Amino acid sequence: HLIDCIRVSAELGAKCLGGPIYAPVGYLPGRRRTADEWARSVECFQTVGTALTEHKLRIAIEPLNRYQTYFVNTLADTKKLCEDIGHPGFGVLFDMFHANIEEKNIALESIDQIFRQWPHQVRRRRRAGIWSRERFDLKPARLRCGLRHALK
Repeated sequence: HLIDCIRVSAELGAKCLGGPIYAPVGYLPGRRRTADEWARSVECFQTVGTALTEHKLRIAIEPLNRYQTYFVNTLADTKKLCEDIGHPGFGVLFDMFHANIEEKNIALESIDQIFRQWPHQVRRRRRAGIWSRERFDLKPARLRCGLRHALK
């Protein structure tokens, strides 16, 4: 199924396919993910690496909050998943809505670590009311991470 999504996305001219593609949204088994589930997920994503390269497409994995999934909830989880997959076509879709719920400290250093994967391809998703000026000043992040154009 994922290989078909990659193929169709490329045919439509997409450069990146993103979202919470690691587990069904809303599936909450009442426990943490297991090591076996993690290994199967990594193995599955590794099998699509050839298709990503062939179609010149990237996959951006989006961590969701604990109320929507149990599998990947934090930036650190997502970064670890990408590292375990070990293919340059995988990166992080950073959504401040979910990060605001799950991250203990949304520090620029943490964000910078994630953004180094695809420095000019990172996009942020915006939802009404989520950009609190009291909590987040994104201008230093834009300059520091070299994302001035990506975060406009």
